[in-house]
Amino acid sequence: MPADGSPRMQTPDTLALTATSLSYAYGSRREVELTFPEVAIARGSSCAMVGPSGCGKTTLLHLIAGLLTPRAGSIHVA
Repeated sequence: MPADGSPRMQTPDTLALTATSLSYAYGSRREVELTFPEVAIARGSSCAMVGPSGCGKTTLLHLIAGLLTPRAGSIHVA
């Protein structure tokens, strides 16, 4: 339990995430294309995505969750 006494969420395996060569295009003619840097998040670690409005933070989360299909690249969650 954390030092502040709050319960910590327990999962069978802490997730590890990698995303490589990832891109996504919006619009019927793909007029807006987003490319993302390589992502590697180790088991047990935490991270934050920060950036200005419209830079692709929510799109990246939707790609990782499988709500959107990437135009290119791969996502691996283990």
